[in-house]
Amino acid sequence: IPRFTELKDENKKPLFPEAAEFHTLRVQPPAGMHYSSNLLRKLCNVWTENGGSGLIAFHGQSGDIMFQGIKTANVQPAFDAFNEMGFDLGGAGPALRTSMSCVGAARCEMSCYDEAKALRTVTNNNLDDMHRPSLPYKFKFKFSGCPNDCVNAIQRSDMATIGTWRDNIRVNES
Repeated sequence: IPRFTELKDENKKPLFPEAAEFHTLRVQPPAGMHYSSNLLRKLCNVWTENGGSGLIAFHGQSGDIMFQGIKTANVQPAFDAFNEMGFDLGGAGPALRTSMSCVGAARCEMSCYDEAKALRTVTNNNLDDMHRPSLPYKFKFKFSGCPNDCVNAIQRSDMATIGTWRDNIRVNES
């Protein structure tokens, strides 16, 4: 996401030079948003070693990992380094946005289906629409494993998938 300052002095120089170029890279998180501490260290190192400000926002409204504050000349090298780690560019603008799933079956006993698999399938099948916008407006998928709807799929997506129990109620009385 490009960010350039509009605040300039009478000589057309930025009033705040460090904010003259403060671009944001949106990177897709792994399904279920699980990270090891080792992976987090690597992400931080890639960000600072490639000219990033060190400022990172995890999973805001977009669902992306947002690396905030980098100059234009450093954007491509930083993205290439993230891509080598297996991460891909997140969606912005009038396109398919980064889809999200809840933590799901990996950590929640309420899960009714494999949210991470559903998310990965949709992402892999629609990645071109994220990188080469073909839609007239932004569009987002979200996957919640149960009616608790932890990722606010109903409120914050265009296509919500919510797991529902489809069997008789089972009670374990032992």
